[in-house]
Amino acid sequence: MPPAEELYAENRSLKEENAELRAQIEWFKRKVFGRGQSEKLPAPPEQRSRAWRCRPDGKNGTPPLQLVTYERRQPSGEKRLLPAETFAKLPCTRPS
Repeated sequence: MPPAEELYAENRSLKEENAELRAQIEWFKRKVFGRGQSEKLPAPPEQRSRAWRCRPDGKNGTPPLQLVTYERRQPSGEKRLLPAETFAKLPCTRPS
């Protein structure tokens, strides 16, 4: 069995290598997958409330509400045929 000093030195070098490889893996994950919205920290409450009070046009307070209406067509009640049902009556010929 090797002396204790050699084991400690080997252990230390392996830990350093392990830390370096983990850092490389984290860098690679960031490059491949990017940073998602869930990874960003939310703004503190004082900043969120300040955003509502100060608007770009210089007016303070909440923005006025706007009523929006729209019309929508009602879906038809007929059922669409499957492609197999649509083309079932066509003649089938094989190229020679």
